[in-house]
Amino acid sequence: NASEIFDVKLFPNLRPGKNDLDIVSRMSFTTEPILKSLTVLDENHNLVSLRMFKYVLGFMGDRKFTHPLTIAVEAIQTAYFHPMLRDELFLQIVKQLNKNPSNTSLKRGYAILYATICTFPPSEALENYLETFLRTRKLTRIVKQLHVIVYLRARDNPPTLRDTESTIKEFLAYLDGSLTVD
Repeated sequence: NASEIFDVKLFPNLRPGKNDLDIVSRMSFTTEPILKSLTVLDENHNLVSLRMFKYVLGFMGDRKFTHPLTIAVEAIQTAYFHPMLRDELFLQIVKQLNKNPSNTSLKRGYAILYATICTFPPSEALENYLETFLRTRKLTRIVKQLHVIVYLRARDNPPTLRDTESTIKEFLAYLDGSLTVD
């Protein structure tokens, strides 16, 4: 069963946990900033990943930020310019989507995930895990975009605020019109 084999909690580049329960907890929704990256990173990238996660929290509305769209762009651009952080960003978003009690936060999470997938692909190592996560949630549009970006590779230029705003608004309109997120 692909959903068991490619459960994102089994992704080999995750920072090891004390036990399975620790990893399940670490890969579930929180309103608190993380203290360590989700993936194995060097110290400099680890520090940047902590800030990136605060941006994810802020965009999704799980923490208060004055300009959520600006910080969404900042998170995506950070991972764009630092390829070592791309899987980290994908997993941070997945973490916030897993067991998230807020419909609004979920929709915003799916939107930032879509905007990220419009910018660059996950690593080959993460690709199947991410696709399985998306398929189990019946997020067909994001799966299709995942296939497109894997084929085309990363954008030539980082997304602008206008690019990201357009992508996110388009995706949120799609969600409101054709998908119920529980």
